Amino acid sequence: MKKVIGFFFVLSLTLSAQDASEFRKWKDTRGNVIEAKLLKDNGNGTINIQKSDGWRGDVPLNLLSAEDQEYVKTAGLAASLDSAEPVLSKDFEVFRIRQEKVPGYIGTKNGWEHGIECIEAELRYHGSTPLSEVLVKAYFYDKDGEEIERFKAPPRRQDESGKYVTMPERFEPGGKYHVYFPISTAINERRWKTVLIVFGNKSEAGALADPKSDLMTLNFDEKKLLFPDWDPALVEKMATETEAPGVESASVNLVPEIKSIKREETPHSVSVDGKWESKYDSLATEIRVKGELPKKITAKAYFFSESKALVATRNGPALANLGQSRYVGLPIIADANEWYPVYFPINKELQKLEWSWAVVAFEADGKVAAEVFGPRGVGVTDFKFPGSEKIVAKEEPK
Repeated sequence: MKKVIGFFFVLSLTLSAQDASEFRKWKDTRGNVIEAKLLKDNGNGTINIQKSDGWRGDVPLNLLSAEDQEYVKTAGLAASLDSAEPVLSKDFEVFRIRQEKVPGYIGTKNGWEHGIECIEAELRYHGSTPLSEVLVKAYFYDKDGEEIERFKAPPRRQDESGKYVTMPERFEPGGKYHVYFPISTAINERRWKTVLIVFGNKSEAGALADPKSDLMTLNFDEKKLLFPDWDPALVEKMATETEAPGVESASVNLVPEIKSIKREETPHSVSVDGKWESKYDSLATEIRVKGELPKKITAKAYFFSESKALVATRNGPALANLGQSRYVGLPIIADANEWYPVYFPINKELQKLEWSWAVVAFEADGKVAAEVFGPRGVGVTDFKFPGSEKIVAKEEPK
């Protein structure tokens, strides 16, 4: 069986176009199959490919199968993001960032503090008309690019003369503004490495990171403004079901396995209802396939009431940011016998439901492994859910 490339289903923002595309089987609308790799999406309805015999040429996208067209869309996105430069606003400029002691007092979670270390940012507004609805935000990240803390606006200050200083209610054309964000004890304890300042409005923004970083590798709410091609929804859509390219038939000697489920805060940022959240209450487990590699896998979570009635379903794990430009939703099993993590966040909807048990079901090529989370005294066979008839019996420990 052909080995699957990549350890996870990952949209790596540092992939080059060639790295993102290895030789795979392509099928046209008539059912003809060739082995080739994608070299370039020409952007005009054709792609440039190289066949395994060395031939290179352009192929119309509309002659390819729907699955291949979706593959081109995903691989092309990864390649385009690799070389993407942020679209920075000409009106909103983050001119400079530096670490300084605040002149006077500043509001923190612990109250008013005097002369503490802060991030000072100099902002310049180059617009032609005064603006009142302006955002100024700060994001702090650790060495792995994980978000530690964020400020939705600069905290209130009091300067040495006793005058209170807040973010301007209106930004004037040609104006220069200095804002401060306190470096809290929590930020220092997490050994922060990078701070990102975002300055703008709902339609455009300027941004600057210190030390200088590739903004594409960081996650922040305004990312779509700076990178119009950034589409995390595409990754989440693909994460719900993964098929290994180039595998012609399902394995018969594979066995899906799943570890015991834990309810804990995620060690990574996860996408919850369209927003990135850190240390979010979730059901966490790990999955693997013993024996051969699968063609197709799914991982779903089912939530049951005290009477064992199904009250909610999650059709795929959350998209998680593992740091260093790595994103994982539903893993591609790249190596048999290796464990891969999955997370199902307990979002606001689930918090409101009166559920007692959860079952996570991992299906690989029609075979299902499942685990129960909740009060003791029940087993997987006590619950009915799609695919429960395909459950593979656990091997008894020797």
